[in-house]
Amino acid sequence: MSEHGEPKDDISMLEKMGYESRDMAVESAGKYIVFYGGIFTVAMIVLSFLVMQFYDKLNGTNLLEPKDDPRLVYRRMPPEGYPLLQSNRTAHGDTIDLKKKEKEVLHTYGESDQAPGTFRVPVSKAIQSVAEQGLPTRPDAVSDKDPQ
Repeated sequence: MSEHGEPKDDISMLEKMGYESRDMAVESAGKYIVFYGGIFTVAMIVLSFLVMQFYDKLNGTNLLEPKDDPRLVYRRMPPEGYPLLQSNRTAHGDTIDLKKKEKEVLHTYGESDQAPGTFRVPVSKAIQSVAEQGLPTRPDAVSDKDPQ
């Protein structure tokens, strides 16, 4: 039965045929791959930069300097009179500012922005005043008792 087992490789015969008789160290292979891969990456970056410089000289342009091309402007503003769109970056801060302004208008005294010569009072004072004095009436107002 020993005759039917797997045949063993004769190392001396494999060496005669040109095969390597020992294993390669994985650690050294990794070091070579990292080293030569880094050199290759740096060489490709330098080569790309040189190709860009050559292309610039052919076309009379410079890729490293900004151009006045409107397509390259990162933030384009709408024409005058059009509304500005709000981005997610500024939404939170804008909401906080709006609430501060509303709170200031509702709870402080000051001149009204809507009509010159008029003033605003805090909401709490206005409610208290209406509760004490009642709503003002006009002399020519139609009452509920008058027939139409």
